[in-house]
Amino acid sequence: MPQYQPEYLLKTKGNVRLTKRRGGVRIAETPTNVAKPEELDEFNLKISSVVKQGGSFKNDEVKMDPPLFRLMKQKGLVRKVPFEAEHWAQWGDKPRDECKRFAQNDDFVSIPDNPSKGYHEIGDQGDGYKIMPDGNVRFPCVYYVTNGGCAISCQREYVLPKNAKQHLLAGTADILGRRALTNRSRKSTEYRYSIRTYKLLSCKPCKTKKRRKFQGSDCQMDGISGAGLDLGAVVLVSFIGPRPDGHVVQHDGETWNCALEFLRWIPYADNYLKENVDPK
Repeated sequence: MPQYQPEYLLKTKGNVRLTKRRGGVRIAETPTNVAKPEELDEFNLKISSVVKQGGSFKNDEVKMDPPLFRLMKQKGLVRKVPFEAEHWAQWGDKPRDECKRFAQNDDFVSIPDNPSKGYHEIGDQGDGYKIMPDGNVRFPCVYYVTNGGCAISCQREYVLPKNAKQHLLAGTADILGRRALTNRSRKSTEYRYSIRTYKLLSCKPCKTKKRRKFQGSDCQMDGISGAGLDLGAVVLVSFIGPRPDGHVVQHDGETWNCALEFLRWIPYADNYLKENVDPK
């Protein structure tokens, strides 16, 4: 994917839009460009090839650049994992307030100029940020699932100017904002750039595993936490809605295949019927 944002966004000299806010400022409108349809076709072919070879998957086999993600979203092929996905998908009596919450905001976030260290929550949708001991800022991942049974993470982070330029030239990240940092030893101002990237976490799970577990993110900034949700259940709650009472996930086909077309909710009592145990 070629460059799709202008290089002046990274300019620090003679830039009238430059500010020295430590909390960060948005420097670009949210990109809206999408990939070409043939790029989506190529992506789907790569996914199919991986699945046919047994479902093993490496991070660098299939790339998820922002324009490709936006095209999939435009076509309704991806859905954001809901805030209460664990509560909606769980089979059991785990209290609602103990379920993991999935962050919803994947856009630029401005923080106070002098924030205290630790976690700071924004609103009631699992969003926030964490100021690390070294002053770096971390944001929670936002998760998506595709109708083909893949999980995608959206990560926002501040990076060095040289890393931001690499992403900009390669078209592998959205450049969203900038924050200023004071280098006391050099008595100068340095800048970090807010970027947004997407990562394909898994394709259809390996046939040697009965079902793929979806690792959830909580708003306490632990990154990937052990929610241990069934990926099929997460796909259903994201595209269809909450699990009906007394229902379980039915895979109409191989249990490792979490594509939406092979999933549905069925009453628990029907789970052991022959046509559901061994669907053809």
